[in-house]
Amino acid sequence: MELVQLYQQSYPNSTPMIQEKLQQLDWEFIQRDFPKLLDSIKSGAERIRKIVQSLRNFSRLDEAEMKAVDLHEGRRN
Repeated sequence: MELVQLYQQSYPNSTPMIQEKLQQLDWEFIQRDFPKLLDSIKSGAERIRKIVQSLRNFSRLDEAEMKAVDLHEGRRN
């Protein structure tokens, strides 16, 4: 995003075709929304990582005998 902003500063008078495309893409919205999108993806990936880790820990319990587990944590008590 910073690179594109530098281009816009260095070349403020771009071609009409470029200006039209920026308007079609709603470039201002993309600039505002993209960092939020990346944060959301990062947050979702972290939640998935925690779920997978919990499932892995839970699945490794010895099934031969009864053991207390915390389902929220996915591990033995």
